[in-house]
Amino acid sequence: MRASTAQGRSRNHLYGQLVTYVQLGRLEKAGLVARQESAGASDGPDRKVYQLTPAGQERVTEWLSEVSWPKPDLAEFHLKLIVAAQGGLADPIGIVDRQRRARPAECRRGVAGGPAHRPAPRAGAGAPALQTEAA
Repeated sequence: MRASTAQGRSRNHLYGQLVTYVQLGRLEKAGLVARQESAGASDGPDRKVYQLTPAGQERVTEWLSEVSWPKPDLAEFHLKLIVAAQGGLADPIGIVDRQRRARPAECRRGVAGGPAHRPAPRAGAGAPALQTEAA
């Protein structure tokens, strides 16, 4: 059982590496990243290091400033926050604020065209947790 689990992990790791390098190759062909050879550990092979080109930096900056409405993709939104924070490319709080300010009417009414959602009075007063009204 352990051998098959280890082989599965090894296969998944190799597949992940393959997918990563295919994507990096596409980004390199598009002129968004450039590969630089870097000396590896003294007992290991040289490492491949990829760096954003000016065009890549511009595209990442555009991507970080994009606001997705009416339904934001939460996985992409969280990825933006991580990239911004870890790469020092943007202020994550600014990204949240832009998303919040982009469509204040939708934030108040709910998703575009949907019913309005308003928080109910504090729980414990016998009121439901969420009240809805027709738009």
